[in-house]
Amino acid sequence: MKEILNYTLFSFGNVDFTTTSFITLLLFWVLILVFLRIIKNAIYRNNKIDSSKKYSIFILLHYFTYFIGFVISLQLIGLDTTILITGSTALLVGLGLGIQNLFSDYVSGIIILIDSSIKVGDIIEIDGLICKVIEINLRTSKVITRDDKYLLLPNTDLTRKHIINWTHQKIDSRFEVSVGVDYTSDPEQIMQIIVECAMENPK
Repeated sequence: MKEILNYTLFSFGNVDFTTTSFITLLLFWVLILVFLRIIKNAIYRNNKIDSSKKYSIFILLHYFTYFIGFVISLQLIGLDTTILITGSTALLVGLGLGIQNLFSDYVSGIIILIDSSIKVGDIIEIDGLICKVIEINLRTSKVITRDDKYLLLPNTDLTRKHIINWTHQKIDSRFEVSVGVDYTSDPEQIMQIIVECAMENPK
């Protein structure tokens, strides 16, 4: 049994990844997933937290927990995280402007999640496009347009461009919808049909 637990699956430098290391990592990440599930249930069941902010709070905790878990995982298998961080810093400096936009997207995602200026479920208008926010992640946000097209927007677009958040309006919003009809059609009848269609779809 001892030989099985100490069996080296592979080696990385001076570090041997054994069966024990694998089992330890597996159990560690199972605990992380259980922890996140408990945290998620606690957040969404807490009536004192605004429902629109629950998603943002959980996503931030989700990514933070994964980051901490990744660092601890490296330590569990015997890797020197100091060397890794130093190497990553040097790599980032070397890439320079090549990853500047990517980094800006992540920072913008954190800002959006923290200040809640744009939340999941909000109706926004960006560059003349009206859409509903479906999902907010660190780098991109998923939206759906009025004709049911799903788009992924870089989070920098949501922080740098002029955005109209129609959900924040306390009055009814008005949108223009172009409808093509035959020139010989009765305008009164067309208006009646449009109103009936609108009443059938109040949302």
